[in-house]
Amino acid sequence: MYWGEKNSTAIINEDSNSWIIDFNLESNEDTIDSIEFNFLKRLNDFQLRHQINEETKNLRQLIYAKMLFPQHISVQTNDKNDDPLELLEGK
Repeated sequence: MYWGEKNSTAIINEDSNSWIIDFNLESNEDTIDSIEFNFLKRLNDFQLRHQINEETKNLRQLIYAKMLFPQHISVQTNDKNDDPLELLEGK
């Protein structure tokens, strides 16, 4: 695990259908409750970033394609802006 508390270690064991995480404190600065709270907060953050990344994948690909090949990509919208991605060209 590349992220965690500086005064603790986490040992992750995989069971048949779950993971078991053991936290070991290396000093008396933190409590196991604060370590667990911060771990769960970061795990939730990681999962949200992954979910957002997956849900916006197609939009990012469209933006990249529009930046690299603006003459080949046109976007149709129902509002007064013909192409909202023209902002990339500074129009």
